Amino acid sequence: MFISGRILVVDLLLQKHIRPSQIAGLVVVNAHKITETSAETFIARLYRMENNVGYIKAISEDPQRLSGGFHKMEKVMKWLFLRSVSLWPRFRSEVSEELEQKAPEVIELHQSLSPNMAAIQMALVETMDMLLKELRKSNKV
Repeated sequence: MFISGRILVVDLLLQKHIRPSQIAGLVVVNAHKITETSAETFIARLYRMENNVGYIKAISEDPQRLSGGFHKMEKVMKWLFLRSVSLWPRFRSEVSEELEQKAPEVIELHQSLSPNMAAIQMALVETMDMLLKELRKSNKV
């Protein structure tokens, strides 16, 4: 399952739909944005309190941001309970071959607007246009 951090926190704490012991592992996306107070850090802490066997993996599209600041990489590893780091650039042959083998299948669904929905959308667009015209007339913006 792919779940956002906010929904996972609600399911773990409030509604108790998911128990950390039932989760095989966590994959944290955009590891370079992790802070000590981020939802992902809190989720990793909740997860580790009840599940010492599961894995936590973190990936980043911008690894240069992990090298900035004072020991940023070390802090992220501590906050996410990570023990080791592997750097795998996309231009490595193993990575590009693996990505080519398992290309994602994207299915795009499109629902056309009903006549009432189209009328509401047009009214909103016209309202926004009028507001922007009024803002442009003002010298205070």
